[in-house]
Amino acid sequence: GQVLAEMDHSTYQAQLGKAQARAVLAQADFKRADRLYKQGGLSERDYQASQANAQAAQADLQLAQQSLDHTFLMSPVDGLVVEKIAVVGNILGPGQVAFIVADVDHAWVAANIQETSVGDVKPGQPVQIGVDEGGKLTGHVSEITSATASQFALLPAENASGNYIKLVQRIPIKVALDPHPDRILKAGQSVEVRIKVH
Repeated sequence: GQVLAEMDHSTYQAQLGKAQARAVLAQADFKRADRLYKQGGLSERDYQASQANAQAAQADLQLAQQSLDHTFLMSPVDGLVVEKIAVVGNILGPGQVAFIVADVDHAWVAANIQETSVGDVKPGQPVQIGVDEGGKLTGHVSEITSATASQFALLPAENASGNYIKLVQRIPIKVALDPHPDRILKAGQSVEVRIKVH
């Protein structure tokens, strides 16, 4: 919910002010129409038109408020900004990345396990994690993928010539970390995992 960036919102602020004024006027007209209709001094058609006008003005006000709210880029999670891509003066398009925020409370470790050993690994097994910069953490296996890491490589190996060399493939797994309030891992850090399989 913390504001990470503010876009120019002067136009949206003006549109909101205009929508607020129109909504106040439409509501006042509807109150007057309601009073006249109850006294028999206004036709049902004019009463319904006044009511529809007040509802449309209220909807326009909500749209203007939403447009203004969208000029503030807010963090979707508690975490740390690990990369700031947008700078003052940039024009951001829809879907363009402005910041990368790491969700430190739900951090996880990616490990590549040899295919000869991955058969023993099951979701939920406890994991000891040694961090290269020092210290140890604990976690558990949360996910085992159904394909080797080489399948997702930017340039996968092509063996169209029929020249095959048997290499032990690695299967990516995901290790969810147990709560570690006294330690904040940095995205991309190297770690060593030990999985208790029995």
